[in-house]
Amino acid sequence: MNSIHLYGRLTKDPDVRYTSTGRVVTNFDMAVNRPYKNAKGERDADFFRVEIWGKAAELVGNSCKKGHRIVVHGSMRNNVYTDEAGVKHYGDVVAANNIFFVEKTAEAYKSSPNDGSFDSMGEAILQNDFEVDF
Repeated sequence: MNSIHLYGRLTKDPDVRYTSTGRVVTNFDMAVNRPYKNAKGERDADFFRVEIWGKAAELVGNSCKKGHRIVVHGSMRNNVYTDEAGVKHYGDVVAANNIFFVEKTAEAYKSSPNDGSFDSMGEAILQNDFEVDF
């Protein structure tokens, strides 16, 4: 079974592109902390490249920015291609099936009816704010 579940933060803004046939694809990188600390008492992170297609790709591209926390459910895929010089390149990518948005942005709280209610309390974490299925 090829299944992966990741909880982490985007390391940069998503990259939204359209194919020649008009399909939308979004790629982003995310950092996922390891569940243990290293010898220095710090948490190391692993970095994953994620790819999503369709309306969910547009939603992620329009809603997510660097630093946002998300949960990705999908599968690992090995990409192999040969460049113009005949050199083979290998890389892994997570093909997302489900994306869960874990938190709202600070801008969303500032425009809410309870303006400023979270400002003095730190960052709010909302589990399963909404889910995107393909």
